[in-house]
Amino acid sequence: MPGLTQPIGPAIFLLLGIPVFSTVAMGALFLFLKRLSNIKRKRREIKPSLGSLGYACTALLAVMPWMLAASSPMGNWSWLSIFALPAIPLVVWISLKKPKFASIPWLATVSAILLTPGPNPMRAAEDYGLNPVMVIGIDSASWEQIDAMIENGELENLEYLKSEGSWGVLRSEAPLVSPRLWSTMATGLPPEKHGIVDFYSTRFDLKAGRVWDAVAAAGGKVGLMEWHMTWPPNPYPGFCVPAWLAQSFATVPPEASFLKRLEFTGKRGKSEASRSFFRFELFQDLLSSVATSSAGNTWANFLDGLAILKQRNRQETYWRAKLIQMRMAGDLFLRLMTRESPVFSAMVLYPVDALGHLYWKYHEPEAFPELTEGEIRQFGEVVRNAYREADLILGNILKQIDLNEVTLVLVSDHGMEATPAGQDRAAYLPKADLILKTIGLEKQLRYAIAERQLIFSVKFPGLEGMARLRQAHQIFSDAFVVEKPDIPPFIPQPIEEEQGMFILELNYDTTLDPTMHISLDGKETLISDLFRYEGKSGMHHDRGILLMAGPGVKKNQEMKEHSIYDVAPTLLYSLGLKIPETLPGKVVQAAFRPSIFESRPIERTSDLLPPPPEVEIQFGNEQLRDQMLNELGYTDQAEEEEENFTGD
Repeated sequence: MPGLTQPIGPAIFLLLGIPVFSTVAMGALFLFLKRLSNIKRKRREIKPSLGSLGYACTALLAVMPWMLAASSPMGNWSWLSIFALPAIPLVVWISLKKPKFASIPWLATVSAILLTPGPNPMRAAEDYGLNPVMVIGIDSASWEQIDAMIENGELENLEYLKSEGSWGVLRSEAPLVSPRLWSTMATGLPPEKHGIVDFYSTRFDLKAGRVWDAVAAAGGKVGLMEWHMTWPPNPYPGFCVPAWLAQSFATVPPEASFLKRLEFTGKRGKSEASRSFFRFELFQDLLSSVATSSAGNTWANFLDGLAILKQRNRQETYWRAKLIQMRMAGDLFLRLMTRESPVFSAMVLYPVDALGHLYWKYHEPEAFPELTEGEIRQFGEVVRNAYREADLILGNILKQIDLNEVTLVLVSDHGMEATPAGQDRAAYLPKADLILKTIGLEKQLRYAIAERQLIFSVKFPGLEGMARLRQAHQIFSDAFVVEKPDIPPFIPQPIEEEQGMFILELNYDTTLDPTMHISLDGKETLISDLFRYEGKSGMHHDRGILLMAGPGVKKNQEMKEHSIYDVAPTLLYSLGLKIPETLPGKVVQAAFRPSIFESRPIERTSDLLPPPPEVEIQFGNEQLRDQMLNELGYTDQAEEEEENFTGD
């Protein structure tokens, strides 16, 4: 399993550390006051009421974690009015009844959790002549999985949205690399026009404006949560929390950066992780996460934290930590929406993709007959759990918005299905790191793994970079199997000059014997040294989802297939903005009632979308990005944790 990290720190401290600390503090104070009371009574200096005071102070300390959360950078001081509800009755009851100490912290903790306030109702966005639009992305979601769960009586919020809106398949395009696809949906342009090629592209490579750039230019607030290529964050009014490829923890507003720091706790080097485990900044981050969590998610996170401690299993830890992170992101999104009320907002949820890659074999065990019954029982619901959590987040959002006023758009960049099962040739990938070193171009080229393809691109744009790219393309074109010279092991696709890249495919029409050799740039190398077994059991397909609900949208309407290029024009139209003629996509007219176009016709313009704002050049920590890529199996860095070519 490639690159599994153990982000156990946030789970333990967030869910157990603060209450345990509070309990210890309560116990120490209680014992001190009790002992002091006994001493004073023996000396007849005070009345026995000091013991009651100890009980009362203990009860007040029980809600200390939530009081600290209220004062955190993302805290909400209105919580203090809630604390009186469990605290005052507890003080009276404890003073009169004097129960056993052990029952006090549990009663106070449960009371505080149950009384934790949900997010405040969202204020209506200042429209600036624009119509409010919210986009929710679920990376890798597909209707096959959603509809199957709805038929089983699950995903009630997605079922409700289908009844209230229009939906259909959203066709993606290869290579199915998330940053380029989400950028295509945001700009409405192909990668050669918007500039985002692969996982190593950054905000500084972006050459085209996005939908929210047009919103900001019209004076509207923008709220973005974990959309690719938003690092460094936009300096727009509103909020921006970059996605997992960010190379620093920078966010707008700065206090929202706790989410990014918690995501990487436990993923840095061992010595650094251990040092940062007890840092004061981590304590503040955990308080902020508690302050933004809803009561339901607080309880769910608590249970997942207990399971992590109980199981101490890497696979169990990984999927539960991903769900905790998704709940935290959803709660933070709602808190920032409440604070800022942007006219355009967007959030992308990634655990369906991350967990699908690694746990799909348990989700669809019939395609992987080597699994045991125990493994299927333990992990068979992981992928569905990711869908369930996404549905709960949608439910929390629906409680806060009015579909008579807000257009809600649900999209995914692609879907997911099982990889080819068994120890066959289709389950192997070239070791890109080693191949680049073999041909001596590891410093000039970079790569990304996209399903059973490798994407090679230039590290440094310009004539020299393109020359090295052409050199690599020629080397792969000339490669052959030594024992069978007529067999080409690689099939390089044509170079895409504008993007500075080409796609390399393995020749799956040939049966590769691991004991044979490949001639690569004049060097003969054992095939088993150049290929590795594919550790992921879920792979992308090009059928994503599109669902729209809101004012003017048809209800309970299934649409024909649409393209990812249609997303940006549809969002612009829903916002009430003109659509650039340069965009190849079209408005998804099938989603709207015909009368809407009579009152608000589609307007085109020869102008381009406003360019992205200039941001200060930042030299971030590329290790943060690379660790996430390794974890998800998009590079070879975690190769030592995977099976080798022979599957041993």
